[in-house]
Amino acid sequence: MEDNAEAAVRPRDLPKTILKRVKEVPARGPDTTETKAKGMPKRDWSKPWSALWMAKRLRDTANALVLLDTWVHGKRSKEVNQQTVDELNALPEEAAAEALRELRLPKQYI
Repeated sequence: MEDNAEAAVRPRDLPKTILKRVKEVPARGPDTTETKAKGMPKRDWSKPWSALWMAKRLRDTANALVLLDTWVHGKRSKEVNQQTVDELNALPEEAAAEALRELRLPKQYI
């Protein structure tokens, strides 16, 4: 019965088998790099609903106006238009994130 011991997978050996399979999966896509410590792909990740995440979403979605309208302060909703979206998309990601942080605040009069 145990002649073919290597072919039979025991329940206690299952996690090791799964881990071996996961480590063999190659990284996919242009924005992934192999991490040295764990061998898992590292992706360009940002915290959801942060300014940097919003800047990235404005670039790759058709509903950019809706997203920007949910992001900005309520008293600045008149500034939400296609021109603002185009200007934000023309900026580098960090500068766009800084501009989005500013749009999140209410208007300030000096």
